Amino acid sequence: MKDLAVNRKTVLITDLITDPPTLEQDILGDDVQIVLGGAHNSSEISDDHWKQCDAVIAYDALEFDKTLIQKMENCKIISRSGIGFDNVDLSAAADKGIRVCNVPDYCTSEVANHALSFILSFSAGTPSDTTSVTAGKWERMSESCFRASGKTLGIIGLGKIGSLVARACIKMGMKVVGYDPTITVDAAQTGITSIVKSITKYSNQIRNPYKILYEIEKAIFESCKIKKLIIEKD
Repeated sequence: MKDLAVNRKTVLITDLITDPPTLEQDILGDDVQIVLGGAHNSSEISDDHWKQCDAVIAYDALEFDKTLIQKMENCKIISRSGIGFDNVDLSAAADKGIRVCNVPDYCTSEVANHALSFILSFSAGTPSDTTSVTAGKWERMSESCFRASGKTLGIIGLGKIGSLVARACIKMGMKVVGYDPTITVDAAQTGITSIVKSITKYSNQIRNPYKILYEIEKAIFESCKIKKLIIEKD
């Protein structure tokens, strides 16, 4: 890690990036010094670097807790290079006068495409057929594949990624039902067969889906019986 230059703004890229930051330097300009932390833990970056950096670009390897943020005496902003910022103590950053921002559309298309690849892979029977071929078999009639069109797909969360997956699957002839407590559009306007908006008092605990998985499945399967429906149940 290079020493900090005098009279230049310093941006600390804390983790993940190890190659020369050519793109970042082109964007920020020559009057900004970029320091690569390459860290898996905050202790791998010296206290001097934490103390003197003007801005931080962070991925997801480090936890920006209160103890770490207290070291960042000169920092004006933490830019989380991703959608989530759950690894940043927002209260501690606010108390320190540090702004926190994210990249709301980071890899949305890539993640949606990844989900679609799994759907198509399972419909083609690729995982089980791969296992079979690896075992030296060549089965003419595989029972693991099925036609995706006409099938019903359930999606938990109809944000940017979930909506991209929904639209693509609808175009492939699939029916889509979804759970999202915050969505405001009518199901008929999206092409989605039904939207489950609220299931129980545990709806706000979706980050721990095991608690409500049974109720989500029950509500979704019940809604599949009706062509166009939005379920709202307390």
